[in-house]
Amino acid sequence: SSNNTTTPEAPAPGYNGTACISQNDRVQLAAKVYANGQTDPADNITCKVGHLTFAAEGSSNVVTIDANGFATANQPGSSTITATVSNSTTASNAGFFSTCPPASIVLTATGQGTQNPINVGLNNTQPLTATVYDTNIDATHPSGHQITGISLEFNSTTPQTISAASGSILPSFPGSANITAVCQPSACNPSPLSQIGYLGNGKPLTSNAITVNTAGTSGTVL
Repeated sequence: SSNNTTTPEAPAPGYNGTACISQNDRVQLAAKVYANGQTDPADNITCKVGHLTFAAEGSSNVVTIDANGFATANQPGSSTITATVSNSTTASNAGFFSTCPPASIVLTATGQGTQNPINVGLNNTQPLTATVYDTNIDATHPSGHQITGISLEFNSTTPQTISAASGSILPSFPGSANITAVCQPSACNPSPLSQIGYLGNGKPLTSNAITVNTAGTSGTVL
Protein backbone atom coordinates (compact mmCIF):
# COMPACT_ATOMS: atom_id res chain seq x y z
CA SER A 1 0.00 0.00 0.00
CA SER A 2 1.07 3.57 -0.42
CA ASN A 3 0.35 6.67 1.56
CA ASN A 4 -1.44 9.28 -0.53
CA THR A 5 -2.00 12.81 0.63
CA THR A 6 -4.15 15.48 -0.91
CA THR A 7 -3.82 19.21 -0.52
CA PRO A 8 -7.11 21.04 -0.06
CA GLU A 9 -7.88 23.79 -2.53
CA ALA A 10 -6.90 27.25 -1.32
CA PRO A 11 -9.89 29.11 0.10
CA ALA A 12 -11.32 32.00 -1.86
CA PRO A 13 -13.19 34.95 -0.40
CA GLY A 14 -16.95 34.82 -0.62
CA TYR A 15 -18.84 37.03 -3.05
CA ASN A 16 -21.84 39.04 -1.85
CA GLY A 17 -22.59 41.15 -4.93
CA THR A 18 -21.79 44.50 -3.31
CA ALA A 19 -18.40 45.00 -5.00
CA CYS A 20 -16.78 44.19 -8.31
CA ILE A 21 -13.98 41.65 -8.74
CA SER A 22 -10.80 42.46 -10.67
CA GLN A 23 -9.79 40.43 -13.71
CA ASN A 24 -8.34 36.97 -12.88
CA ASP A 25 -9.31 37.23 -9.19
CA ARG A 26 -11.37 34.36 -7.81
CA VAL A 27 -14.24 34.25 -5.33
CA GLN A 28 -16.58 31.60 -3.93
CA LEU A 29 -20.25 31.80 -4.88
CA ALA A 30 -22.84 30.77 -2.32
CA ALA A 31 -26.63 30.82 -2.25
CA LYS A 32 -29.46 30.00 0.13
CA VAL A 33 -32.46 27.93 -0.90
CA TYR A 34 -35.89 28.61 0.58
CA ALA A 35 -39.18 26.70 0.42
CA ASN A 36 -42.73 28.02 0.10
CA GLY A 37 -41.67 31.13 -1.77
CA GLN A 38 -40.50 32.72 1.48
CA THR A 39 -37.14 33.96 2.75
CA ASP A 40 -37.83 33.35 6.44
CA PRO A 41 -35.14 31.40 8.34
CA ALA A 42 -37.69 28.66 9.01
CA ASP A 43 -38.05 28.08 5.25
CA ASN A 44 -34.30 27.76 4.66
CA ILE A 45 -33.74 24.31 3.12
CA THR A 46 -30.22 24.87 1.78
CA CYS A 47 -28.82 21.88 3.69
CA LYS A 48 -31.49 19.56 2.26
CA VAL A 49 -31.27 20.23 -1.48
CA GLY A 50 -27.74 19.03 -2.17
CA HIS A 51 -25.14 20.56 -4.45
CA LEU A 52 -25.88 23.88 -6.16
CA THR A 53 -24.74 24.47 -9.74
CA PHE A 54 -24.12 28.07 -10.77
CA ALA A 55 -24.16 29.48 -14.31
CA ALA A 56 -23.65 32.93 -15.82
CA GLU A 57 -26.33 34.26 -18.15
CA GLY A 58 -25.72 36.91 -20.80
CA SER A 59 -22.19 37.82 -21.87
CA SER A 60 -20.05 34.67 -21.88
CA ASN A 61 -16.69 36.30 -21.14
CA VAL A 62 -17.49 38.21 -17.92
CA VAL A 63 -16.96 35.32 -15.52
CA THR A 64 -16.01 31.63 -15.51
CA ILE A 65 -17.64 29.41 -12.87
CA ASP A 66 -16.38 25.92 -12.09
CA ALA A 67 -18.31 22.92 -10.73
CA ASN A 68 -17.48 23.85 -7.13
CA GLY A 69 -18.88 27.37 -7.41
CA PHE A 70 -15.54 29.17 -7.71
CA ALA A 71 -15.98 32.22 -9.97
CA THR A 72 -13.04 33.79 -11.81
CA ALA A 73 -13.46 37.31 -13.14
CA ASN A 74 -12.60 37.76 -16.80
CA GLN A 75 -13.62 40.73 -18.95
CA PRO A 76 -15.32 43.88 -17.55
CA GLY A 77 -19.08 43.66 -17.21
CA SER A 78 -21.82 42.11 -15.13
CA SER A 79 -23.79 38.94 -15.65
CA THR A 80 -26.88 37.42 -14.07
CA ILE A 81 -26.08 34.27 -12.06
CA THR A 82 -28.50 31.37 -11.88
CA ALA A 83 -28.43 28.45 -9.45
CA THR A 84 -29.77 24.94 -9.98
CA VAL A 85 -30.26 22.40 -7.19
CA SER A 86 -29.08 18.84 -7.71
CA ASN A 87 -32.55 17.28 -7.98
CA SER A 88 -34.05 19.85 -10.35
CA THR A 89 -33.56 21.01 -13.92
CA THR A 90 -35.05 24.44 -13.27
CA ALA A 91 -32.57 27.26 -12.62
CA SER A 92 -33.48 30.23 -10.45
CA ASN A 93 -32.10 33.74 -10.59
CA ALA A 94 -29.70 33.86 -7.65
CA GLY A 95 -28.04 37.25 -8.19
CA PHE A 96 -25.37 38.70 -10.42
CA PHE A 97 -21.60 38.89 -10.78
CA SER A 98 -19.56 42.01 -11.56
CA THR A 99 -16.09 42.11 -13.09
CA CYS A 100 -14.64 45.55 -12.39
CA PRO A 101 -15.21 48.06 -15.21
CA PRO A 102 -12.46 50.24 -16.68
CA ALA A 103 -11.81 53.52 -14.86
CA SER A 104 -9.21 54.86 -17.29
CA ILE A 105 -7.91 54.12 -20.78
CA VAL A 106 -4.46 55.49 -21.57
CA LEU A 107 -3.94 55.65 -25.33
CA THR A 108 -0.46 56.07 -26.80
CA ALA A 109 1.11 55.73 -30.22
CA THR A 110 3.47 52.74 -30.08
CA GLY A 111 7.10 53.89 -30.20
CA GLN A 112 6.17 57.56 -29.82
CA GLY A 113 6.24 57.69 -26.02
CA THR A 114 3.91 60.33 -24.61
CA GLN A 115 4.41 62.65 -27.58
CA ASN A 116 1.19 64.37 -28.61
CA PRO A 117 0.50 65.48 -31.30
CA ILE A 118 2.33 63.03 -33.52
CA ASN A 119 3.28 63.09 -37.18
CA VAL A 120 2.46 60.08 -39.34
CA GLY A 121 3.49 59.81 -42.97
CA LEU A 122 1.00 59.32 -45.76
CA ASN A 123 0.05 55.62 -46.19
CA ASN A 124 2.20 54.66 -43.17
CA THR A 125 0.67 52.51 -40.42
CA GLN A 126 1.12 53.69 -36.84
CA PRO A 127 0.13 51.07 -34.20
CA LEU A 128 -1.70 52.17 -31.07
CA THR A 129 -1.36 50.91 -27.49
CA ALA A 130 -4.24 51.16 -25.04
CA THR A 131 -3.51 50.51 -21.35
CA VAL A 132 -6.68 49.98 -19.31
CA TYR A 133 -7.08 50.17 -15.52
CA ASP A 134 -10.15 49.14 -13.54
CA THR A 135 -11.95 50.80 -10.63
CA ASN A 136 -10.45 48.54 -7.94
CA ILE A 137 -7.80 50.77 -6.36
CA ASP A 138 -5.72 49.51 -3.46
CA ALA A 139 -2.29 50.01 -1.93
CA THR A 140 -0.50 47.85 -4.51
CA HIS A 141 -2.61 49.12 -7.44
CA PRO A 142 -2.92 52.90 -6.94
CA SER A 143 -4.15 53.36 -10.52
CA GLY A 144 -6.42 50.31 -10.42
CA HIS A 145 -5.78 46.77 -11.61
CA GLN A 146 -4.73 46.52 -15.26
CA ILE A 147 -7.20 44.86 -17.64
CA THR A 148 -5.90 42.88 -20.61
CA GLY A 149 -7.65 41.45 -23.65
CA ILE A 150 -10.30 44.14 -23.52
CA SER A 151 -12.45 44.84 -26.60
CA LEU A 152 -12.09 48.50 -27.58
CA GLU A 153 -13.51 50.60 -30.38
CA PHE A 154 -11.08 53.03 -32.03
CA ASN A 155 -12.48 56.26 -33.46
CA SER A 156 -11.12 59.03 -35.68
CA THR A 157 -12.61 62.48 -36.11
CA THR A 158 -11.79 62.29 -39.85
CA PRO A 159 -12.03 58.59 -40.69
CA GLN A 160 -12.15 59.22 -44.45
CA THR A 161 -8.64 60.70 -44.43
CA ILE A 162 -6.99 59.20 -41.31
CA SER A 163 -8.54 55.94 -40.12
CA ALA A 164 -8.05 54.11 -36.83
CA ALA A 165 -10.75 51.46 -36.88
CA SER A 166 -8.41 48.48 -36.50
CA GLY A 167 -6.38 49.83 -33.60
CA SER A 168 -3.73 51.45 -35.76
CA ILE A 169 -3.56 54.78 -37.56
CA LEU A 170 -3.49 54.83 -41.36
CA PRO A 171 -3.48 58.21 -43.14
CA SER A 172 -4.87 57.90 -46.68
CA PHE A 173 -4.81 61.64 -47.36
CA PRO A 174 -3.05 64.66 -45.81
CA GLY A 175 -4.82 66.19 -42.86
CA SER A 176 -5.32 66.01 -39.12
CA ALA A 177 -7.42 63.86 -36.81
CA ASN A 178 -8.02 63.11 -33.15
CA ILE A 179 -7.92 59.40 -32.29
CA THR A 180 -9.61 57.88 -29.24
CA ALA A 181 -10.25 54.40 -27.84
CA VAL A 182 -13.71 53.64 -26.43
CA CYS A 183 -14.99 50.88 -24.18
CA GLN A 184 -18.46 50.62 -25.67
CA PRO A 185 -21.11 48.28 -24.27
CA SER A 186 -22.14 45.68 -25.13
CA ALA A 187 -18.88 44.68 -26.82
CA CYS A 188 -17.03 46.02 -23.77
CA ASN A 189 -18.30 46.19 -20.16
CA PRO A 190 -21.79 44.76 -20.80
CA SER A 191 -24.53 44.61 -18.20
CA PRO A 192 -28.09 43.32 -17.86
CA LEU A 193 -30.61 46.14 -18.40
CA SER A 194 -31.66 46.03 -14.76
CA GLN A 195 -28.06 46.56 -13.58
CA ILE A 196 -26.78 49.26 -15.97
CA GLY A 197 -24.65 51.72 -14.04
CA TYR A 198 -24.41 49.63 -10.87
CA LEU A 199 -20.73 49.29 -9.86
CA GLY A 200 -19.90 51.01 -13.17
CA ASN A 201 -20.89 48.14 -15.44
CA GLY A 202 -22.80 48.85 -18.65
CA LYS A 203 -21.31 52.34 -19.03
CA PRO A 204 -19.00 53.51 -21.86
CA LEU A 205 -15.59 55.07 -21.29
CA THR A 206 -13.39 57.08 -23.68
CA SER A 207 -9.60 57.41 -23.58
CA ASN A 208 -7.46 60.49 -23.99
CA ALA A 209 -7.19 61.77 -27.56
CA ILE A 210 -4.09 61.56 -29.74
CA THR A 211 -3.77 64.22 -32.41
CA VAL A 212 -2.34 62.96 -35.70
CA ASN A 213 -0.94 65.26 -38.36
CA THR A 214 -0.15 64.04 -41.86
CA ALA A 215 1.71 66.36 -44.22
CA GLY A 216 1.12 66.43 -47.96
CA THR A 217 -0.22 68.37 -50.88
CA SER A 218 -3.94 68.51 -51.43
CA GLY A 219 -5.42 69.24 -54.80
CA THR A 220 -7.64 72.28 -55.29
CA VAL A 221 -9.62 70.91 -58.24
CA LEU A 222 -12.36 68.34 -57.74
